[in-house]
Order: sequence, then C-alpha cells, then structure tokens
Amino acid sequence: MLDIPMPLARLQAALLQFLPKPPLTPDQLRLLRVDNVVQSDALTLKTLGITATPMEAILPGYFVRYRPKGQFSRHLSAG
Repeated sequence: MLDIPMPLARLQAALLQFLPKPPLTPDQLRLLRVDNVVQSDALTLKTLGITATPMEAILPGYFVRYRPKGQFSRHLSAG
C-alpha cells in the first residue's frame, strides 16, 4: 500500500470510476476514510444485555414472499 495524499486519491478515484472494473471509486474512498475494524474493547451484545436470536428462527418469515402461493400456501394444502 502506498500512502497517497487525499486530494490525489480523490482525483484518481474521479478518473478511475469510469473504467469497466474500476480499482478505486469515490464511494470506496469515502469508506476507506473511516476505520471499520472493531476495537477489542468494543461493547458486545452480551455486555449490553441483549440476547441474540438465531437466524433460523427469523428467516422463514422473510422468505414467505418467495413461496409459490405466498403466505397462504400452507392453508391451501390443508383446505
């Protein structure tokens, strides 16, 4: 990695964004300016008193819309 001054990086991103597969875009540059690594002393769900719910318990409700007959498909087979 090279340490590039931000004005130069913005110029590069502005030009490179028009390539078919740009190596750097202005959006990526904005994201790179903010640290996205969790600190070791960060609060966790447990320290905040929050009990996590497994995805398996929630996801079926989100996928109802993808059933062939939607939310009523289970009632059609019983009927």
